[in-house]
Amino acid sequence: IETIKIYVKMHKKEYKNLLEQDFKANKPGIKWVGDITYIYTKETGWTYLAIVIDLFDLKVIGWSYCRTMTDDLVIEALKKAMINRGLNEDGIFHSDRGSQYTSNNYEKLLEGLKIKHSYSK
Repeated sequence: IETIKIYVKMHKKEYKNLLEQDFKANKPGIKWVGDITYIYTKETGWTYLAIVIDLFDLKVIGWSYCRTMTDDLVIEALKKAMINRGLNEDGIFHSDRGSQYTSNNYEKLLEGLKIKHSYSK
């Protein structure tokens, strides 16, 4: 039991809120936020839309729409945002702590782009 407690403590992910409610940006590509919304359709049932918004001008700069809510959904939205606008190195991407945003694939993508990840509950 003691070994398990030590392992969990050593591998516990920190979810820092780097924005701390400061949702303003003085130039583009500094602070982005993302979220997923659920959309019900008669044809397919529940579908999912992930968006990325730049806090500078509150424009949707990346999005992805899919019938499944996996990390691929948010990865595609971020990739489109990077193509459409680009986030500065050391820029901040803020999201909730959903499994899509905390997945290893998403975290590795942000790390590779040198983007800081900020979280809120």
